[in-house]
Amino acid sequence: MNLKYEGKNTLIKSAVNRADLILRSPFFQEQLLNNLNHNDALKFQKIIDDMNNSDSDKVHITTFWNPFKKECIIEPKNMVIGLNTALLKKSRSQILHHIIKNYSKLYINNFASQLDLNEKQFLDRRIKMITQAYA
Repeated sequence: MNLKYEGKNTLIKSAVNRADLILRSPFFQEQLLNNLNHNDALKFQKIIDDMNNSDSDKVHITTFWNPFKKECIIEPKNMVIGLNTALLKKSRSQILHHIIKNYSKLYINNFASQLDLNEKQFLDRRIKMITQAYA
């Protein structure tokens, strides 16, 4: 996996670089697996291995400004995460949290097809919970 941001906002560029490091971090992945029971950990280990081996899958981070839209944009087909800068505070940790949260949704929906809806939601919640400690 590669997170790619080509904009000029240095705060977002810094958050994207940090998010990429966190998602690739063995410590982050170990923390995720340690928060699961044994059966779930075995199931999700394959997903994490796939995430680590998918260097060709680039996720593009874009920004837009819309004070009336409450959420970020996720385009799974085009591998794009759009951050609404109107809603983000000038905090790298908040931007980092949004990037990882939306990346987990994008990745789980695109590449974890062997999981049912409950398992996808469960994994997504775990990733968000652990991300709080890193952001």
